[in-house]
Amino acid sequence: MHLAGRSIARLRTPRVSVVVRRFTSSDKTPVEVNPKGRQLISRKTFDLIAESGASVEKWSLSRGLSMNKFEKDFMIYPEYTETDDVEMIKGYTETFRKDLEKALQALTKPQNGLSDEVMACLLKHNVVSTFVSKDFGGLGMCHKDLLKVYEVLGINWSVYTNVNAAHIFTNVLTIYGTEDQKQTYLPKIASGQCKPAICLHEEGMGTDLGAMKTEIFGGSKSTEKLKGRKMNVINGENADVYLVFAQRTVPGTTKRQLLCILVDRDELGDGSISIVEKKDMVGLKQSHVSTVDFDNVPVTYKNTLGSDNEIQEIAFEISCSNKMYFGSAVCSYMKNMLQTLSRHCNRTVQNGVALSAHTGVQKAITDLSLSVYVLETVSYYLGGLLDENLVIATDIENAIVHKYANKTLHQALITLVEIMGSAATDCSFKYHDIFGDVATLVSLGMSERDLTDQIAMGTLSTWVKQNTLLRPKFSFGRIFASADVNSTLHDPKMIHFVAEHAHPSLEPACRALEHSMSRLNAVIGKIAQEQGKTMNADYATISSLSEVIENNLGMLACIARASRSYSIGLRNRELELDWTIMYCTRTAVQTKTELECLGDHFGMVRLNPSILNVGRSVLELGGYCIESPIERNW
Repeated sequence: MHLAGRSIARLRTPRVSVVVRRFTSSDKTPVEVNPKGRQLISRKTFDLIAESGASVEKWSLSRGLSMNKFEKDFMIYPEYTETDDVEMIKGYTETFRKDLEKALQALTKPQNGLSDEVMACLLKHNVVSTFVSKDFGGLGMCHKDLLKVYEVLGINWSVYTNVNAAHIFTNVLTIYGTEDQKQTYLPKIASGQCKPAICLHEEGMGTDLGAMKTEIFGGSKSTEKLKGRKMNVINGENADVYLVFAQRTVPGTTKRQLLCILVDRDELGDGSISIVEKKDMVGLKQSHVSTVDFDNVPVTYKNTLGSDNEIQEIAFEISCSNKMYFGSAVCSYMKNMLQTLSRHCNRTVQNGVALSAHTGVQKAITDLSLSVYVLETVSYYLGGLLDENLVIATDIENAIVHKYANKTLHQALITLVEIMGSAATDCSFKYHDIFGDVATLVSLGMSERDLTDQIAMGTLSTWVKQNTLLRPKFSFGRIFASADVNSTLHDPKMIHFVAEHAHPSLEPACRALEHSMSRLNAVIGKIAQEQGKTMNADYATISSLSEVIENNLGMLACIARASRSYSIGLRNRELELDWTIMYCTRTAVQTKTELECLGDHFGMVRLNPSILNVGRSVLELGGYCIESPIERNW
């Protein structure tokens, strides 16, 4: 694990929440899991799997693709095995959607926090219990079920934000909590009697846990107190239990350790919890986001969550998990918006023709629709693979979905302005609040650079570990390896024959995917040799690697989905094939260009450093530094 003081997002080891149906621990004792339930496992259990010698593609999809390793099972798009299960979740979500829309319409004026009608709707449909294990009174839904639930939550970003915060708290407590802690809080959370909140961030802390000022003091575990202030706390005003990160000085030493504490409002003693500031944000107006102050709150041993070496891991879990559900919520919101835009374009006449006939409008709708299609495909693909225990690690995939979702939200803003013009910012327009909501959502999540770093460096570190014994040690070996890289970039060889498992019309897309896998594996090897540990500082290279890794996952998921849709005769299956071919064609060209630049295909001039030099010069000179075109050298 990384040390306190380093970036949460720069955790190089794959920390994930995973689902297993059956797992054999180190003592060979099988753990049976309900096929329709979920079991989250800790990093220790994951390490046993990763270190067992199993092929990387068996436990991490994106890592496997980056090492040119492939399982034919990946070409089978996951689906429900029982029709009754499909009808059940569809019936549940349709009823939930109608009731939630009705509750949201009842809101006549803006207010801080979810309305009583919305809270009653969430309680009526047991929404919070959907992600609590059946062992603790919840419904214990599988990932595909939860993706459908989050589609409903995606109709309002404030509702999504509140429910997702409770979901992340539940995941953390399930993985790291003691049996007593889980028995105490999970049944109450499932029934709606207990509202949780997570307190991680502080003013000026960023992602540096070592800069945390909230502290536990007192010297004795029986008399210790918690004191500090946390910002950007979702639902902090109404919470009954808080998950708080704090620093503690080890008695008798100057060493400081991180702790994660459960703080119950009913056990404050002479301490207090107060709301210092309610944030007035440009978006998420119905969400409580506030700064919470803890003063002399008693801390006991039974309050601590996780062991000493798991605290960074818990912080990473909070920052990076649940992103495929975020992707599902974004897709739902975008589908509704596309329906509204389509109706507007078909009814609006400009220059004597319908707005929908303008090729510029069609191009904008094409780009947004493809983004939604890819995001939805990858989100459900990942959830299905987890339900079927075909992958274990999802840290990289979660980051990829997060980036896809952010890009789709940004693209939606551009599309709205392009098509609606000034009407997009009119308060009477249904989606006018997307501008504030998107800005707030993105600001509360991980930054683009941290997500990029997580994807690229997580993949690269695994590649190096897996290939340590195979790397050439002598100069001749490196020379021949370099020649092999150039050969692979020019003429990659197919060894998996992915097209044999897909629809015939997708053969070019399958070939492009396999070429990308082969090229990426070769390029990573060259980068690892040439740059080694300095790779961490080369953001331009990291960004290009991340782009290719994202593209590979997107192509694979879309190919698998389109093949399934055509084989079972889904409506609009021909359109789905066309969309997949178009996306894969675009992506293949982009991927090839990125990899050729990374492999120095264009000669000895490396392009990436020059990209960074532009930004560095602007920062060093305090702004845009090029003289005006009309200036003269007097």
